[in-house]
Amino acid sequence: MTTYNRYFINRKKAEVLTVQARLQKQQKNEAELKKNDIFRANNFIDRARSLGLEENRWAVYDINIEEPVTFSEMEQILNQCDNSSGYYFKPIIFYAKTVQELDKEKMKKAISVNAKETKQRDMLLTLKGIFYVRD
Repeated sequence: MTTYNRYFINRKKAEVLTVQARLQKQQKNEAELKKNDIFRANNFIDRARSLGLEENRWAVYDINIEEPVTFSEMEQILNQCDNSSGYYFKPIIFYAKTVQELDKEKMKKAISVNAKETKQRDMLLTLKGIFYVRD
């Protein structure tokens, strides 16, 4: 019986060692994957920094326009909302309604509250968003 017991014990040891070897191999593979992920993340961060995409290098401006405008003012505002390497506009709300669609009382109220001068307005503009400008 002692030979059988030794055989049984050695077989259990072999099973345990096989499981341990498999777990170590799996842990090694996971560590390699994590190492590759960290390497790629560091490359991305370095690239972002070289492009100036660090949070402290950008000024943030909240945009909240809700007033009647002319078509030329509207065109100028929309052109300023374009993105470039030096600034980025993140729109949250954009809504424009022509004067003909508005009831005259609402338009008069909007002009009297928001407009400094009383020239003809073509539409009521609502524009909210965030402007990011590189320092």
